[in-house]
Amino acid sequence: MCLLLFTCLTAAQEKSYYFYHPEIQSGTELAFNPLSVLVSGSFDILRNGTDSRDVFDQPYRTGMSNLWENLTHPVSSVKAYGSKDFFANEVLNLKLDPNSSQFLANYTLHVLGNGMQYVKMAEWYDHHRYPYPKLWSLATTLSYQYMNEVLENGAYTGANVDPIADMWIFNPIGFTLFSTAWGKHFFSQTVPLYDWSPPAYYNPANREILNTGQQYATKVKLGSSRYAFFAYWGVQTLFGGCYRLDDERSLSLGVGSMVYHVEEHIMGNGRARKMTPDTIQAIGLFYDVNNSLLASLYLSGKRYEHIRLDVYTGMFKSGRFSPGIFAGYGEWDKLQLGITASWSPIGVVGNLK
Repeated sequence: MCLLLFTCLTAAQEKSYYFYHPEIQSGTELAFNPLSVLVSGSFDILRNGTDSRDVFDQPYRTGMSNLWENLTHPVSSVKAYGSKDFFANEVLNLKLDPNSSQFLANYTLHVLGNGMQYVKMAEWYDHHRYPYPKLWSLATTLSYQYMNEVLENGAYTGANVDPIADMWIFNPIGFTLFSTAWGKHFFSQTVPLYDWSPPAYYNPANREILNTGQQYATKVKLGSSRYAFFAYWGVQTLFGGCYRLDDERSLSLGVGSMVYHVEEHIMGNGRARKMTPDTIQAIGLFYDVNNSLLASLYLSGKRYEHIRLDVYTGMFKSGRFSPGIFAGYGEWDKLQLGITASWSPIGVVGNLK
């Protein structure tokens, strides 16, 4: 009986997952857990050049009230916005106009990124022996998405169709796609997706939270060579190449753009609004081990964090101590340095003048 119990426990510990890899004890894989995802996902929008990153100075009550009104009355909100405009801006259009391409993020973030993350979170709960891991994952995913939509709504009152598309159309598509055997296999083997979200940091001096958000990556091998196609997306969208240094370590370089501000356009005599992203050029260098991100260097032209360096736990060790390190420099924030740990969902950062 003892031997049977030991065998069952060992099998559970060695259970293979599609996206979650508990055997990797460094980088983004080690940092992945429900608390870190809740913090990073809930405050994702604050890195888009919002008026304030002060977590205690946000119109939560107005945001929650207006978000609830739109999610519970989606038809009237879409009519106020315009049904044709809703489909073109939030679902699909064939224009090459950047001001009309915000629908692309619904596919890359909500269908692919959040869909993968939903399964990975369920695998995390399963590995840690929570009952009903899919329900726990669904609750975690919807919680941070709801809070991020609250912050994105801000102090605005009126028809807001962005959360309608996100939560009523594209989230269910992503959850369904990645619940299929084909979806899990394709996006873990053929076109593998990785969660390379940065660790969040809190500045107690100004009560701001920064470095939040969800970022995803893929590396598609080019034949039997050491090279692979590389893509990295979220607020930053970069494309480039990956070079495999050996069987475990890789360097990736991507160039592209990042969203540094979201512009609000009031429509329909003040009854609805349209949000369009403002972008700027960017470049990123990434170092990973077994597809778990250990360090990233990011350069952009935005007025905060021209340069950003993230070093994840596991990159440097001193005995049992292995901190994560953040360094950023920008025209507005000047030099910032932060430190975090794998067991903490958020690190601490300060300004150096």
